Amino acid sequence: MKRAVVPPSLHVRRIWRAFFILLALIAVTTTSVRAAAQPVTGRYTGRVIGREVTFERNGKLVNDWSGVLNLQLDSGENIPVFCIEVDVLVRPGDRYRSDGPVQVLPNGCKIRYLLDKYPASSAKTTDEAAARQMALWVFSDGIDLTTITDTTTFVRDRATTLVKEAQSAPCPPVQAGIPDLTLEPAIADAAAGQTVNYTVRAGAGGAGQQVSVAISGPALLANGQQQANVPLDAQGNGVFAVTGTGAGSTAVTVKLPYQLQAGTVFSHINDSRKTQRLVSAAKQLLSALATSQISWAAATPTETPTPRPTARPQEKPHEQPTPEATASAVSEQTATPEAAIEQTATPEVAAPQTAGSAGPQQPRSLPRTGAAADAPLWPVVGLAALLCGCGWRLLRRARR
Repeated sequence: MKRAVVPPSLHVRRIWRAFFILLALIAVTTTSVRAAAQPVTGRYTGRVIGREVTFERNGKLVNDWSGVLNLQLDSGENIPVFCIEVDVLVRPGDRYRSDGPVQVLPNGCKIRYLLDKYPASSAKTTDEAAARQMALWVFSDGIDLTTITDTTTFVRDRATTLVKEAQSAPCPPVQAGIPDLTLEPAIADAAAGQTVNYTVRAGAGGAGQQVSVAISGPALLANGQQQANVPLDAQGNGVFAVTGTGAGSTAVTVKLPYQLQAGTVFSHINDSRKTQRLVSAAKQLLSALATSQISWAAATPTETPTPRPTARPQEKPHEQPTPEATASAVSEQTATPEAAIEQTATPEVAAPQTAGSAGPQQPRSLPRTGAAADAPLWPVVGLAALLCGCGWRLLRRARR
Protein backbone atom coordinates (compact mmCIF):
# COMPACT_ATOMS: atom_id res chain seq x y z
CA MET A 1 0.00 0.00 0.00
CA LYS A 2 1.44 3.29 -1.04
CA ARG A 3 1.92 5.78 1.78
CA ALA A 4 0.32 9.17 1.34
CA VAL A 5 2.77 11.99 0.88
CA VAL A 6 2.21 14.93 3.22
CA PRO A 7 2.97 18.26 1.55
CA PRO A 8 5.80 20.23 3.21
CA SER A 9 3.46 23.18 3.74
CA LEU A 10 1.21 20.99 5.90
CA HIS A 11 4.21 20.02 8.05
CA VAL A 12 5.00 23.69 8.54
CA ARG A 13 1.42 24.52 9.55
CA ARG A 14 1.39 21.67 12.08
CA ILE A 15 4.66 22.83 13.63
CA TRP A 16 3.42 26.41 13.98
CA ARG A 17 0.10 25.21 15.48
CA ALA A 18 1.92 23.14 18.12
CA PHE A 19 4.20 26.08 18.86
CA PHE A 20 1.30 28.45 19.55
CA ILE A 21 -0.48 25.85 21.72
CA LEU A 22 2.69 25.52 23.81
CA LEU A 23 2.88 29.29 24.24
CA ALA A 24 -0.74 29.42 25.38
CA LEU A 25 -0.13 26.70 27.98
CA ILE A 26 2.90 28.54 29.31
CA ALA A 27 0.90 31.77 29.57
CA VAL A 28 -1.92 30.07 31.50
CA THR A 29 0.54 28.41 33.88
CA THR A 30 2.41 31.65 34.48
CA THR A 31 -0.82 33.52 35.20
CA SER A 32 -1.89 30.88 37.70
CA VAL A 33 1.41 31.08 39.54
CA ARG A 34 1.32 34.89 39.61
CA ALA A 35 -2.21 34.91 41.01
CA ALA A 36 -1.28 32.77 44.03
CA ALA A 37 -0.59 34.71 47.21
CA GLN A 38 2.86 34.46 48.75
CA PRO A 39 2.70 32.27 51.87
CA VAL A 40 4.48 32.92 55.15
CA THR A 41 6.54 29.87 56.06
CA GLY A 42 8.13 28.68 59.27
CA ARG A 43 8.70 25.73 61.62
CA TYR A 44 7.35 24.63 64.96
CA THR A 45 9.95 24.98 67.72
CA GLY A 46 8.12 23.96 70.94
CA ARG A 47 5.90 24.94 73.85
CA VAL A 48 5.67 28.40 75.43
CA ILE A 49 3.26 28.24 78.37
CA GLY A 50 0.58 25.74 79.45
CA ARG A 51 0.12 22.37 81.19
CA GLU A 52 -1.08 18.78 80.81
CA VAL A 53 -4.85 18.32 80.91
CA THR A 54 -6.77 15.03 81.20
CA PHE A 55 -10.07 14.76 79.32
CA GLU A 56 -12.12 12.23 77.42
CA ARG A 57 -11.65 11.83 73.66
CA ASN A 58 -13.46 9.24 71.51
CA GLY A 59 -14.52 7.32 74.61
CA LYS A 60 -11.02 7.23 76.10
CA LEU A 61 -9.24 9.36 78.68
CA VAL A 62 -6.26 11.18 77.18
CA ASN A 63 -3.61 13.33 78.78
CA ASP A 64 -2.59 16.09 76.40
CA TRP A 65 -0.55 19.25 76.74
CA SER A 66 -2.73 22.36 76.42
CA GLY A 67 -1.42 25.90 76.00
CA VAL A 68 0.54 28.35 73.81
CA LEU A 69 3.03 27.02 71.21
CA ASN A 70 5.74 28.80 69.22
CA LEU A 71 6.15 29.05 65.45
CA GLN A 72 9.41 30.52 64.15
CA LEU A 73 9.03 32.10 60.73
CA ASP A 74 11.73 31.77 58.10
CA SER A 75 12.17 35.53 58.29
CA GLY A 76 13.25 35.12 61.93
CA GLU A 77 10.17 36.28 63.87
CA ASN A 78 8.57 34.10 66.55
CA ILE A 79 4.77 34.13 66.74
CA PRO A 80 2.57 32.47 69.41
CA VAL A 81 0.08 29.91 68.09
CA PHE A 82 -2.61 27.54 69.34
CA CYS A 83 -3.49 24.09 68.04
CA ILE A 84 -6.82 23.57 66.21
CA GLU A 85 -6.43 19.88 65.27
CA VAL A 86 -6.19 17.92 68.50
CA ASP A 87 -5.96 14.39 67.05
CA VAL A 88 -2.79 15.08 65.02
CA LEU A 89 0.69 15.17 66.50
CA VAL A 90 3.13 18.07 66.18
CA ARG A 91 6.90 17.66 66.44
CA PRO A 92 9.70 20.22 66.73
CA GLY A 93 10.98 21.04 63.25
CA ASP A 94 7.66 20.44 61.47
CA ARG A 95 7.30 22.89 58.56
CA TYR A 96 4.30 25.20 58.09
CA ARG A 97 2.89 27.71 55.63
CA SER A 98 0.14 30.32 56.03
CA ASP A 99 -3.21 29.06 54.80
CA GLY A 100 -5.77 31.88 55.00
CA PRO A 101 -8.07 33.23 57.74
CA VAL A 102 -9.61 30.94 60.31
CA GLN A 103 -13.12 32.28 59.51
CA VAL A 104 -13.32 29.94 56.49
CA LEU A 105 -13.23 26.90 58.82
CA PRO A 106 -16.26 25.52 60.72
CA ASN A 107 -16.85 27.67 63.82
CA GLY A 108 -14.02 29.90 62.60
CA CYS A 109 -15.80 33.07 63.70
CA LYS A 110 -15.89 31.84 67.31
CA ILE A 111 -12.20 30.94 67.23
CA ARG A 112 -11.29 34.33 65.74
CA TYR A 113 -13.29 36.15 68.42
CA LEU A 114 -11.40 34.40 71.25
CA LEU A 115 -8.02 35.08 69.61
CA ASP A 116 -8.82 38.79 69.17
CA LYS A 117 -10.30 39.21 72.65
CA TYR A 118 -7.76 37.02 74.48
CA PRO A 119 -4.37 37.09 72.70
CA ALA A 120 -1.62 34.74 73.83
CA SER A 121 0.42 37.57 75.32
CA SER A 122 -2.21 38.09 78.05
CA ALA A 123 -2.08 34.45 79.24
CA LYS A 124 0.17 34.90 82.28
CA THR A 125 -0.40 31.55 84.02
CA THR A 126 -0.24 27.93 82.91
CA ASP A 127 -3.89 27.36 83.89
CA GLU A 128 -5.11 30.38 81.86
CA ALA A 129 -3.14 29.29 78.81
CA ALA A 130 -4.48 25.74 79.12
CA ALA A 131 -8.08 26.97 79.53
CA ARG A 132 -7.87 29.08 76.33
CA GLN A 133 -6.57 26.13 74.35
CA MET A 134 -9.35 23.87 75.65
CA ALA A 135 -11.98 26.48 74.66
CA LEU A 136 -10.56 26.57 71.10
CA TRP A 137 -10.70 22.76 70.89
CA VAL A 138 -14.41 22.92 71.67
CA PHE A 139 -14.97 24.82 68.37
CA SER A 140 -12.32 23.11 66.22
CA ASP A 141 -12.62 19.49 67.41
CA GLY A 142 -15.76 19.22 69.56
CA ILE A 143 -14.06 18.59 72.90
CA ASP A 144 -16.51 18.02 75.78
CA LEU A 145 -15.35 20.25 78.63
CA THR A 146 -17.40 18.30 81.18
CA THR A 147 -15.03 15.34 80.75
CA ILE A 148 -12.04 17.23 82.16
CA THR A 149 -10.97 15.26 85.26
CA ASP A 150 -8.20 17.43 86.71
CA THR A 151 -7.92 17.79 90.50
CA THR A 152 -8.59 21.52 90.05
CA THR A 153 -11.66 22.79 88.26
CA PHE A 154 -10.13 26.10 87.12
CA VAL A 155 -9.28 24.98 83.60
CA ARG A 156 -12.73 23.44 83.08
CA ASP A 157 -14.65 26.37 84.48
CA ARG A 158 -12.56 29.03 82.72
CA ALA A 159 -12.81 27.27 79.37
CA THR A 160 -16.58 26.95 79.78
CA THR A 161 -16.88 30.70 80.39
CA LEU A 162 -14.84 31.51 77.28
CA VAL A 163 -16.97 29.23 75.11
CA LYS A 164 -20.25 30.81 76.28
CA GLU A 165 -18.88 34.30 75.55
CA ALA A 166 -17.77 33.38 72.03
CA GLN A 167 -21.07 31.70 71.18
CA SER A 168 -23.00 34.92 71.69
CA ALA A 169 -20.40 37.25 70.11
CA PRO A 170 -20.59 38.64 66.53
CA CYS A 171 -18.19 37.34 63.92
CA PRO A 172 -15.13 39.59 63.46
CA PRO A 173 -14.64 40.84 59.90
CA VAL A 174 -12.01 39.28 57.67
CA GLN A 175 -9.19 41.80 57.34
CA ALA A 176 -6.66 42.21 54.55
CA GLY A 177 -4.40 39.19 54.30
CA ILE A 178 -0.74 38.82 53.53
CA PRO A 179 0.35 41.14 50.67
CA ASP A 180 1.16 39.32 47.46
CA LEU A 181 4.33 41.33 46.84
CA THR A 182 6.03 40.86 43.46
CA LEU A 183 8.74 42.77 41.60
CA GLU A 184 9.11 42.92 37.82
CA PRO A 185 11.48 42.19 36.22
CA ALA A 186 12.95 39.52 38.51
CA ILE A 187 16.27 39.56 36.56
CA ALA A 188 17.63 42.27 34.28
CA ASP A 189 20.72 42.90 32.14
CA ALA A 190 21.77 46.39 31.09
CA ALA A 191 24.85 48.49 30.36
CA ALA A 192 26.27 51.07 32.74
CA GLY A 193 24.49 54.38 32.18
CA GLN A 194 21.20 52.72 31.22
CA THR A 195 18.02 52.63 33.33
CA VAL A 196 15.94 49.61 34.35
CA ASN A 197 12.27 50.39 35.06
CA TYR A 198 10.57 48.35 37.80
CA THR A 199 6.94 47.64 38.68
CA VAL A 200 6.07 46.52 42.21
CA ARG A 201 2.69 44.89 42.88
CA ALA A 202 1.22 44.22 46.32
CA GLY A 203 -2.45 43.58 45.52
CA ALA A 204 -5.26 44.64 47.82
CA GLY A 205 -3.08 44.09 50.91
CA GLY A 206 -0.81 46.97 49.92
CA ALA A 207 -3.31 49.44 48.43
CA GLY A 208 -2.56 53.01 49.45
CA GLN A 209 0.60 52.09 51.35
CA GLN A 210 4.24 52.60 50.41
CA VAL A 211 7.16 50.22 49.98
CA SER A 212 10.78 50.87 50.89
CA VAL A 213 13.30 50.23 48.11
CA ALA A 214 16.98 49.52 48.79
CA ILE A 215 19.64 48.78 46.16
CA SER A 216 23.33 47.88 46.26
CA GLY A 217 26.28 47.94 43.89
CA PRO A 218 27.02 50.46 41.12
CA ALA A 219 23.53 51.94 40.77
CA LEU A 220 21.32 54.80 41.94
CA LEU A 221 17.61 55.46 42.28
CA ALA A 222 15.87 58.51 40.80
CA ASN A 223 16.63 60.54 43.96
CA GLY A 224 20.38 59.99 43.49
CA GLN A 225 20.54 57.63 46.48
CA GLN A 226 20.28 53.89 47.10
CA GLN A 227 17.17 54.03 49.30
CA ALA A 228 13.71 55.48 48.70
CA ASN A 229 10.02 55.06 49.55
CA VAL A 230 7.66 54.32 46.67
CA PRO A 231 3.89 54.94 47.09
CA LEU A 232 1.38 52.33 45.92
CA ASP A 233 -1.86 53.24 44.16
CA ALA A 234 -5.38 52.02 44.93
CA GLN A 235 -4.62 48.72 43.20
CA GLY A 236 -1.42 48.24 45.21
CA ASN A 237 0.96 48.98 42.29
CA GLY A 238 3.97 51.29 42.10
CA VAL A 239 6.89 52.07 39.77
CA PHE A 240 10.53 53.14 40.19
CA ALA A 241 13.75 53.15 38.16
CA VAL A 242 17.34 52.06 38.79
CA THR A 243 20.23 53.56 36.78
CA GLY A 244 23.61 51.86 36.51
CA THR A 245 26.75 53.85 37.30
CA GLY A 246 29.34 51.22 36.40
CA ALA A 247 29.97 47.56 35.64
CA GLY A 248 28.96 44.99 38.27
CA SER A 249 25.79 43.63 39.90
CA THR A 250 22.97 45.25 41.87
CA ALA A 251 20.57 43.63 44.33
CA VAL A 252 17.15 45.31 44.46
CA THR A 253 15.05 44.69 47.60
CA VAL A 254 11.49 45.90 48.12
CA LYS A 255 9.92 45.70 51.59
CA LEU A 256 6.30 46.24 52.59
CA PRO A 257 5.40 46.23 56.31
CA TYR A 258 2.07 44.60 57.18
CA GLN A 259 0.29 43.14 60.19
CA LEU A 260 -0.28 39.40 60.39
CA GLN A 261 -3.68 39.13 62.01
CA ALA A 262 -4.59 36.83 64.87
CA GLY A 263 -6.52 33.94 63.38
CA THR A 264 -4.17 33.22 60.46
CA VAL A 265 -4.18 29.47 59.85
CA PHE A 266 -0.91 27.57 59.35
CA SER A 267 -0.99 24.17 57.64
CA HIS A 268 1.70 21.55 57.04
CA ILE A 269 3.93 21.91 53.99
CA ASN A 270 4.99 18.29 53.52
CA ASP A 271 2.02 16.12 52.58
CA SER A 272 3.95 12.99 53.49
CA ARG A 273 4.50 14.31 57.05
CA LYS A 274 1.15 15.62 58.25
CA THR A 275 1.21 17.74 61.38
CA GLN A 276 -1.57 19.39 63.38
CA ARG A 277 -3.03 22.66 62.09
CA LEU A 278 -2.04 25.80 63.99
CA VAL A 279 -3.54 29.30 64.26
CA SER A 280 -1.79 32.54 65.14
CA ALA A 281 -2.70 33.72 68.64
CA ALA A 282 -1.78 37.41 68.36
CA LYS A 283 -1.20 40.23 65.91
CA GLN A 284 2.33 40.37 64.56
CA LEU A 285 4.05 43.14 62.58
CA LEU A 286 5.92 41.57 59.64
CA SER A 287 7.36 42.63 56.28
CA ALA A 288 6.75 41.16 52.86
CA LEU A 289 9.89 41.06 50.69
CA ALA A 290 10.54 40.90 46.95
CA THR A 291 13.96 40.93 45.30
CA SER A 292 15.55 41.34 41.89
CA GLN A 293 19.06 41.20 40.42
CA ILE A 294 20.62 43.46 37.77
CA SER A 295 23.86 42.72 35.90
CA TRP A 296 25.55 45.85 34.56
CA ALA A 297 27.90 45.55 31.60
CA ALA A 298 30.66 48.10 31.01
CA ALA A 299 29.52 51.02 28.91
CA THR A 300 30.69 50.89 25.30
CA PRO A 301 32.91 53.91 24.55
CA THR A 302 31.56 56.19 21.87
CA GLU A 303 34.01 56.50 18.95
CA THR A 304 34.29 59.86 17.19
CA PRO A 305 34.35 59.17 13.45
CA THR A 306 37.50 60.36 11.63
CA PRO A 307 36.56 62.84 8.89
CA ARG A 308 37.47 61.63 5.42
CA PRO A 309 39.24 64.04 3.06
CA THR A 310 36.95 65.39 0.41
CA ALA A 311 37.95 64.20 -3.03
CA ARG A 312 38.88 67.04 -5.29
CA PRO A 313 37.29 66.95 -8.73
CA GLN A 314 39.66 65.76 -11.41
CA GLU A 315 40.74 68.59 -13.59
CA LYS A 316 41.40 68.14 -17.26
CA PRO A 317 44.95 69.13 -18.14
CA HIS A 318 45.26 72.23 -20.20
CA GLU A 319 46.33 71.72 -23.78
CA GLN A 320 49.90 72.81 -24.11
CA PRO A 321 50.97 74.04 -27.52
CA THR A 322 53.80 72.16 -29.16
CA PRO A 323 57.14 73.88 -29.62
CA GLU A 324 56.55 73.96 -33.35
CA ALA A 325 53.20 75.70 -32.92
CA THR A 326 54.74 78.14 -30.47
CA ALA A 327 57.59 78.93 -32.83
CA SER A 328 55.16 79.36 -35.65
CA ALA A 329 53.05 81.73 -33.58
CA VAL A 330 56.12 83.74 -32.62
CA SER A 331 57.29 83.92 -36.14
CA GLU A 332 53.86 85.07 -37.24
CA GLN A 333 53.79 87.75 -34.54
CA THR A 334 57.26 88.98 -35.54
CA ALA A 335 56.62 88.97 -39.24
CA THR A 336 57.11 92.18 -41.16
CA PRO A 337 54.12 94.28 -41.99
CA GLU A 338 54.53 93.34 -45.57
CA ALA A 339 54.19 89.67 -44.79
CA ALA A 340 51.10 90.34 -42.73
CA ILE A 341 49.58 92.30 -45.54
CA GLU A 342 50.48 89.57 -47.96
CA GLN A 343 48.85 86.92 -45.76
CA THR A 344 45.74 88.98 -45.50
CA ALA A 345 45.59 89.49 -49.17
CA THR A 346 46.08 85.84 -50.07
CA PRO A 347 43.75 83.60 -47.98
CA GLU A 348 45.12 80.45 -49.73
CA VAL A 349 48.23 80.74 -47.47
CA ALA A 350 46.01 80.12 -44.31
CA ALA A 351 44.65 76.79 -45.60
CA PRO A 352 44.09 73.95 -43.05
CA GLN A 353 47.11 71.86 -42.05
CA THR A 354 47.26 68.48 -43.69
CA ALA A 355 48.37 65.16 -42.25
CA GLY A 356 51.74 65.48 -43.91
CA SER A 357 52.53 68.79 -42.37
CA ALA A 358 55.44 69.17 -40.01
CA GLY A 359 53.44 69.86 -36.74
CA PRO A 360 51.40 66.86 -35.20
CA GLN A 361 47.67 67.47 -34.64
CA GLN A 362 46.72 67.90 -30.90
CA PRO A 363 43.62 65.89 -29.55
CA ARG A 364 40.71 67.75 -28.03
CA SER A 365 41.42 66.20 -24.53
CA LEU A 366 43.89 63.75 -22.97
CA PRO A 367 42.82 60.13 -22.17
CA ARG A 368 41.71 59.31 -18.51
CA THR A 369 44.65 57.30 -17.24
CA GLY A 370 43.51 57.26 -13.53
CA ALA A 371 40.10 55.46 -13.94
CA ALA A 372 39.76 51.70 -13.29
CA ALA A 373 39.11 49.47 -16.24
CA ASP A 374 35.53 48.17 -16.61
CA ALA A 375 35.08 44.78 -14.77
CA PRO A 376 34.09 41.84 -16.93
CA LEU A 377 30.48 40.62 -16.57
CA TRP A 378 31.05 36.86 -16.92
CA PRO A 379 31.63 36.11 -13.14
CA VAL A 380 28.31 37.77 -12.23
CA VAL A 381 26.43 35.91 -14.93
CA GLY A 382 28.00 32.61 -13.86
CA LEU A 383 27.10 33.08 -10.19
CA ALA A 384 23.50 33.93 -11.07
CA ALA A 385 23.22 30.80 -13.19
CA LEU A 386 24.63 28.64 -10.36
CA LEU A 387 22.10 30.02 -7.87
CA CYS A 388 19.21 29.46 -10.24
CA GLY A 389 20.28 25.84 -10.76
CA CYS A 390 20.50 25.12 -7.01
CA GLY A 391 17.10 26.66 -6.39
CA TRP A 392 15.54 24.58 -9.19
CA ARG A 393 16.95 21.33 -7.72
CA LEU A 394 15.71 22.17 -4.20
CA LEU A 395 12.23 22.94 -5.57
CA ARG A 396 12.08 19.56 -7.39
CA ARG A 397 13.16 17.70 -4.24
CA ALA A 398 10.49 19.49 -2.12
CA ARG A 399 7.75 18.51 -4.61
CA ARG A 400 8.62 14.79 -4.57
